[in-house]
Amino acid sequence: MYADSLGEPVGLVGWGSNLWALVAAEQPASVAAAAVYEPGVDEVMDAALEQRSEAVFGAVGGHAAEGRPDEAARVLIEGATGFVYTEEEVASGVPGDSLARSAGNIPTMLQELATETDGRPGPADPSVLGRIRVPVLVLEGAETVAWFSDSARHVAEYVADARVERIDGAAHFGPIRRPAAVADALARFFTPALTASPTAG
Repeated sequence: MYADSLGEPVGLVGWGSNLWALVAAEQPASVAAAAVYEPGVDEVMDAALEQRSEAVFGAVGGHAAEGRPDEAARVLIEGATGFVYTEEEVASGVPGDSLARSAGNIPTMLQELATETDGRPGPADPSVLGRIRVPVLVLEGAETVAWFSDSARHVAEYVADARVERIDGAAHFGPIRRPAAVADALARFFTPALTASPTAG
């Protein structure tokens, strides 16, 4: 692991469906703490939301596979409004602008999502989260959708040393729309966590 080569404790940060930061945090020799902003946990979806998610990402994957990344981004925004992005957030233009700039990365995102569901316990499975022994901060926007709030509670329930903190005036794109508040929360969390690590100094 790259973090091991640094010779000092590190903090890992993830955003959205990417929970690999928490999985990697099972290696306390190099990882002192981990934080994740609004992880999306499939385990907390009800049947209706799971069906909607599969339909949206199936359509997105079809456009991406046929070399239409811009259309894939548009379908993702439209299809995920209300369960990933709030209507206010979409109206602000931030999700659309962000996905437009990163449309070429959508196939990679879909590949990562497929890896999480390839038959092995995913990164949010209780058996995986239960093995994490470093402090974990789960951030969520105070104005976010129900799925991300439920996901945050799920992670905090199964990680031994975890807490949830809300960012005022934010939803899923809080790191872009409320960067100072997110940065402050991360600094407050990581500064003592890294200082207290047995490998610090």
